[in-house]
Amino acid sequence: MRVPSIAIKNVTRRYGEESKSFWAVRGITLDVYPGEVTVLMGPSGSGKTTLLSMLGGVLAPTSGSIGVCGTRLDRCDEDACQRFRRSKIGFIFQNFNLLSSLTALENIAIALSLRGADSASAEAALDSVGLASKAGSYPHELSGGQRQRVGIARALAGDPPVLLADEPTAALDAAQGRRVMQLLRQRTQERGTTVIVVTHDPRVREFSDRVIEMEDGRITKIVRRVRPEQAGRQALWTVSRSGNVVAEVGGI
Repeated sequence: MRVPSIAIKNVTRRYGEESKSFWAVRGITLDVYPGEVTVLMGPSGSGKTTLLSMLGGVLAPTSGSIGVCGTRLDRCDEDACQRFRRSKIGFIFQNFNLLSSLTALENIAIALSLRGADSASAEAALDSVGLASKAGSYPHELSGGQRQRVGIARALAGDPPVLLADEPTAALDAAQGRRVMQLLRQRTQERGTTVIVVTHDPRVREFSDRVIEMEDGRITKIVRRVRPEQAGRQALWTVSRSGNVVAEVGGI
């Protein structure tokens, strides 16, 4: 029996107080397993990024339970959540979040140091996104796409068991975006990494195991991709929230 790396049960998140409050996430239940790429899609304001932030221990749920790699995030205080993030989560941010006073290589090395990992692997991480030649460059000397790739290399460095990516292909051209998603896909296959991607980019779908569509803080549809090794072919299936197949919606 497979054990989920992420287990979400009846999770909600409310912002504000009393009459001015609103629910960003409304009663989501979901299991995500090691070695999967799960893509969250939906219009702006649908709750995707809020859910991602709760999975990373950045936001606390208003109610419900969140378990990630055996840690109950809904029970963590801030210090415990910080230790959890450093050891278990690789974040890929939409706005890069690079330190302007550090070079590309140093931005990765400091992240490795915070995780207690060997900073010598920073060069390999940078090379994995095709930027070995930019090791000594500062963020202001890089293009938007290059800064995004440095951020991705930083997230991959140290091999965290969970990668959370917020629009990882937004600043990349088609070829670079495909290379990045292939790299994330490879991580799941070779190392069993759990990857969750928030995106508006439809091209990301082809690299997913499941596409979860959200609206108004709720899951409205889950589409599962069946891999060839699982079913002898690839297909897309519409499934219920309980995971039961409802109907085939197209082949690949």
